[in-house]
Amino acid sequence: MAAPNDHAVETACFAAGCFWGVETTLACVPGVITTAVGYTGGHVENPTYKQVCYKDTGHAEAVLLTFDPSKVSFKQLLEVFFENHNPTTLNRQGPDYGSQYRSAVFYYSEEQKEATLAAKKKYEALLNKPVVTQIVPAVTFYNAEDYHQKYALRLRDHKPLLTSLKMSDKEILTSPIAAKLNGYVTGQAPPEVLQEVEALPLRDETRRLLPQIHFAGPACHYKAFNH
Repeated sequence: MAAPNDHAVETACFAAGCFWGVETTLACVPGVITTAVGYTGGHVENPTYKQVCYKDTGHAEAVLLTFDPSKVSFKQLLEVFFENHNPTTLNRQGPDYGSQYRSAVFYYSEEQKEATLAAKKKYEALLNKPVVTQIVPAVTFYNAEDYHQKYALRLRDHKPLLTSLKMSDKEILTSPIAAKLNGYVTGQAPPEVLQEVEALPLRDETRRLLPQIHFAGPACHYKAFNH
């Protein structure tokens, strides 16, 4: 997959409960380039996971991503966002509850804001319930600890694949390869994503391991409805 021009890359930030599953779902969208999990929307600088969970820092668990708008629009990302969590439950997704699990879109432009407002109205009509998703300006995003990044790819079954990348934690954080593989190993990726993965500059060992992947389903997903 050829790298997009820098001017074509856009940024988006979504909160929809436990960020492990949200990251894998968004990584499976063709046109999404990089993903990172972290904390945003709070009032404490450089929060830790324990602080966010237990100290009421005000942060949400969120996913920051970059995407190529020539391949996927922000409106399409909103559809993935709204249809892969329950936007009608306040500060809760399934058994996970607390303000850190709130539904939120942190917008980077007026266009993103208006698109999100329109999507919220659409899903309120579809669900026949109030949508409690916060729509707020993007603020500082703090990367979560390394062990949270690309969590599915770090699971025991996928350790050989992760090791084959020969990447440091810092490189894994920003790698398009790691992002796509993190989504792909869950088994929820459409065929186009495998094509994106195979077009990336993979190491020979990584290519050898791809057909051997034992898919594990997504985690932390609690939908409001199923299609």
